[in-house]
Amino acid sequence: IEAALTARLRIHAFAIMRGHCHRVAGSPDLEGSGVLQRFKGVSSRRLSQAFGSPNARGWWTQGGSHRLLPSPKAVADAIRYVLQQENALLIFDADAATPESRGLQPARQGGQ
Repeated sequence: IEAALTARLRIHAFAIMRGHCHRVAGSPDLEGSGVLQRFKGVSSRRLSQAFGSPNARGWWTQGGSHRLLPSPKAVADAIRYVLQQENALLIFDADAATPESRGLQPARQGGQ
């Protein structure tokens, strides 16, 4: 969320998994790879502050999807995919966000 606030990003949805995360986000200022780099940069700094330096590989693997979604339907499909992740540790749905919850939902247990 910090990355979104500092770079005019709109986070539509994200799901934090044990070994990776899924997110759908957009920006009027950044292309796909710029959005990905912004998320990786901010989260790497915060993770290092909280947990110390990562191993030699760093916090993130090389690459990651930064494809541009060509239509509103493609965006809606991607959001649906992210929100339906099983065994997620945390799910964020911008459409369900309230000032109190910020759209954060506890992880669903057992695919519920």
